[in-house]
Amino acid sequence: MFYSGAQNTTNLTMGTRFAAAATSTGRPILTQLAGMRAAASMWIVLGHFMTWPRAPFGTLIDRGCVPTGSFILLSGFVTHYAYHGKPYDTRTQVLRYYARRFGAILFSYYATWLLMIALSIGSCALGACVVPGAEFGILPSVKEAVESFFFVQAFEPIWPYFPNGPAWTISTMGLLWLLYPKLQAWLRRPLQARPFALAAGAAIACQLPALLAFFAGCVAPGLGKPYFISTEAGLWMYHFPPLRLADFVLGMALAQALADGRGAPERRAWAWLADGAFVAVFALCQLVPTDPRSGGYPMRQGYEPFFVSGLQPIVGLFIFASSCSGACGVGGAGGAGDAGDAGGGSRGSIAGAIFRHPVLQGLGEYSFQVYLWHWPIGILVMHLWRRKSADRTIGMAAPVLIPYLIGTWLFAAAVSVYAEEPFRKWLRRNIDDWAARREAKEAAHRTNDDDAGARGVALETSGRARARVGALALEEGVGATALLSSQHPRSDANAPVRLPALSVGAPAAMPVFLSIA
Repeated sequence: MFYSGAQNTTNLTMGTRFAAAATSTGRPILTQLAGMRAAASMWIVLGHFMTWPRAPFGTLIDRGCVPTGSFILLSGFVTHYAYHGKPYDTRTQVLRYYARRFGAILFSYYATWLLMIALSIGSCALGACVVPGAEFGILPSVKEAVESFFFVQAFEPIWPYFPNGPAWTISTMGLLWLLYPKLQAWLRRPLQARPFALAAGAAIACQLPALLAFFAGCVAPGLGKPYFISTEAGLWMYHFPPLRLADFVLGMALAQALADGRGAPERRAWAWLADGAFVAVFALCQLVPTDPRSGGYPMRQGYEPFFVSGLQPIVGLFIFASSCSGACGVGGAGGAGDAGDAGGGSRGSIAGAIFRHPVLQGLGEYSFQVYLWHWPIGILVMHLWRRKSADRTIGMAAPVLIPYLIGTWLFAAAVSVYAEEPFRKWLRRNIDDWAARREAKEAAHRTNDDDAGARGVALETSGRARARVGALALEEGVGATALLSSQHPRSDANAPVRLPALSVGAPAAMPVFLSIA
């Protein structure tokens, strides 16, 4: 769903296009992250539209905040892995980054925005508002639509969002993408000197919002129930962009450590860590009982909000460890390691091997489009299914869910190939042309300034020389014309008599002294 390549940065997946880009830069190919992204997208889609009961993995599926948070962490990781060596010293460099970063999400974002508004207007006009959030009324819907248009809906955390609910993630990460050039500059020293220390600090910071909300009632009862996080607090720590900054920085720090080759070369140890982290995330999400105070799905109360960012250090460990054998201590920042690591990921890691499977890599190629398009497609499918069936259960049963999943991925692939990719190329071409014209204009301006400066220096030098000559002439009582003229070389024989008064002296020198004065 986010940047994946060091050169082809408009590609939002870790699939084949990323592999080509990584090979061209000499960096290790992290293809296992494509499969991770595919699994996270599937987790989110099932959490939104799978019917109940969801046995045997219902608790796991209901905790969809975990894969959503992993996308934010992965965005910081992949963005910095791709851009950590690029300077952002000029406005043109920053604007090029913004064009590539935001240009890669604009088409699907605004296309789904328009589709959901049209669907909302049409369904509400028929007396059945099928879009979540539209039933709150015209004014709230218009307000939320405007906020969503400008990517600021996440600054007012609510549930559900209108018009396209899952698009709040783009709003949350939009601030982080805007800040990245500054973050790279502000954190340059700790990133380069002690990335693991920075990662540890960011991992701790990820836990602070939940810890403060959980124990706030113990310190001051007026702040809430003891040992309980309210729904409002849970939504704030889940959606509010500044509170997700630590997740993004954690990804940046791990990417810097990976690019610098700071990990130990024992590949088997990294494989164990990667598999251990994978099992830990699965076990915690599936085996920890649901807080009975959470009030059901989407489980944003009690201790459930700890899952928003609480597992990010473990997810980050998996990303780093599953990537390490191709970079850490083997290829370093400038090489991809040996030929056996050309596919990236820890050799012997079971989880890494699963996520590197070609099927998962292919699905992960379109995970971003799936994330944005699955909501409007799912709303339409649910509406049409209920019109033709007496089934009124929440979510889709298997006979509807499986075709829906297949259709969503196929539609997302078609949008990516036939709409988004041409749009990205068009935008990049125009931005690059604009940047080239701007750079050429600035270069010409600098050249003109240099030429003007050189002429100014020459004139100033000549003026100073004349001033020195005039001063010398006045000091010695000699006419400047005589000093500057090659036809009147100075000699002791024709030097004027030096007298204290101008009225007494060589008559020929008098007009010159008057003109100088």
